[in-house]
Amino acid sequence: MVALFSLNGNAHEVDNITIRLFENEPTASVKLNTEATHITVIDQNGQETQVNSSDGSIELSSEGNRVRLKSNDTKVINDSLSLLVDENALISVDHPDLQPQKYPDKLRIAADESGLKILNKTDLETYISGVVGAEMNFDEPQALKSQAVIARTYALWLIEQSSDNRSYDLVDHTMNQVYLGVLNSGERFEEAATATEGQVLTYNDELILAAYSSTCGGATSSNKGYWDGQDLPYLNRVADGGACQLSPHFQWVFSIDSEEFYQKVGNHIGYDLRSIELGDEDGSDRWKSVYLHVADKEYPIKVSGVGFRQHVNAVFGPYALRSMRFSLERLPNKLIFDGKGMGHGIGLCQWGAKGLGLSGWGYEEILKFYYQGVQVNELNNL
Repeated sequence: MVALFSLNGNAHEVDNITIRLFENEPTASVKLNTEATHITVIDQNGQETQVNSSDGSIELSSEGNRVRLKSNDTKVINDSLSLLVDENALISVDHPDLQPQKYPDKLRIAADESGLKILNKTDLETYISGVVGAEMNFDEPQALKSQAVIARTYALWLIEQSSDNRSYDLVDHTMNQVYLGVLNSGERFEEAATATEGQVLTYNDELILAAYSSTCGGATSSNKGYWDGQDLPYLNRVADGGACQLSPHFQWVFSIDSEEFYQKVGNHIGYDLRSIELGDEDGSDRWKSVYLHVADKEYPIKVSGVGFRQHVNAVFGPYALRSMRFSLERLPNKLIFDGKGMGHGIGLCQWGAKGLGLSGWGYEEILKFYYQGVQVNELNNL
């Protein structure tokens, strides 16, 4: 686990961070490759085994609640295994349903009824560079630096909020932040992390909830307005003058046969859906609520805008309702959603950060534009 820090003036060093991999893509087996000549395998009792990695891939698989490692000349079975490679080497994990991904430092593997449980332990800044590349694959350096600062802030804020005793700090998907290990051609992501090393955003000397999304479509929303969350002064509506207009999601249209829409979304939510009615708007043209008119109910069912978008996209894919900032046109046999933006639209707009960076803004200016009243602070000063 990461070494936590206090915000009352007694700073503690943030050391390593542990990320659970592939939680959303469970698998019973993976293959490993590395440029290192060997992998050190340590079982739960501290017993070390040197595995020659130059003779081909190494296979990891689950056998009930135990982990099985097999190479050409070695076989190890135990409740859990830790894998280490030489300094600066990477371990490539070949998941059967994903592209191979490379991870630094150390992997720890356990197993349960769902398959392998794979954890990657690495230093915080290596994690941040991986998040920057996975979340913002841009060339614009100021946007990348802004992403590094908010990725670091958000990761530490999430860890601070966690109250359970799990064996890892974060997951590698959008429930936290997307992390794909060390990316090819990732030098610019590493440079963004290095240039901002240790920098976080604070408000009144506390880490902020550094929310961000792909494309705001011209204006962000407030935390209180769209999410019905706590009134956070640094997460208020910001009009960015179309800074994100280079985004492919700045404007979009989702057109669908109305009967198909009602039938498929209704099947997904478990009701005979007959029609929809847009509810409250949040002040930034995003719908906070939607009313579902279903058979056998006298009154419509009210769902949040967040929930409605999740239901629709679970059926038609993530590019159906890219955001809840849209107008709805009803034709005799068709529904046309004419929208702007991608994501929830709260906090930093990633494409907007790129646009502002291209206009000559520095990363601290970008951050203070999207998060009002914040300070860029050094972590070791907290």
